[in-house]
Amino acid sequence: QMVTQITLNRSNGELYGKNSSLTISVKSYLPDKPTLKGVVWSTSNAKVATVTTGGKVVAKAEGTAVITATAKDGSGVSASCKITVRASKPGKPTIKSLKNTSGKKITVKLSKKVSGASGYEVEYSTSSAFKSNVKKVKMKSTSCTLSGLTKGKKYYVRVRAYKTDKTGTTYGKYSSVKSLKVTR
Repeated sequence: QMVTQITLNRSNGELYGKNSSLTISVKSYLPDKPTLKGVVWSTSNAKVATVTTGGKVVAKAEGTAVITATAKDGSGVSASCKITVRASKPGKPTIKSLKNTSGKKITVKLSKKVSGASGYEVEYSTSSAFKSNVKKVKMKSTSCTLSGLTKGKKYYVRVRAYKTDKTGTTYGKYSSVKSLKVTR
């Protein structure tokens, strides 16, 4: 019996940074027990991602590649998975200080620049779990001022670095949360 359909365990995937990898596998065949089982893996763009005979995809450069599994039995049946390779995720920033300045403002300062980051996203909220009243602001340098805050309220602040490239924006992990009460 020839293969009539191949289903992969995923239809798309993302990799972050050169040499990062993931493995694609065949989830099922139709019919269940074809005479000749097995697939041949191929990539549409070996400059972006390569694939081994076992379905392991390895990132080479930013961009997209389609990984295809073609039945070995000559039926021509195949299935594919779109892989997007993004920039490696930037590191985690550390908040050095939060300072309440007059006019109901908080100045956020980071300890140091995160290597390779295009900028930072500051998330702040009056909820320690960041469940409600969450606001986000982008900053290019290692400090920024949050304004329009409410006097007497405690604000929780966390920051993550991001990297922008031709495939979009890649965010790193959030810093640990710092909090400060607005008193002036």
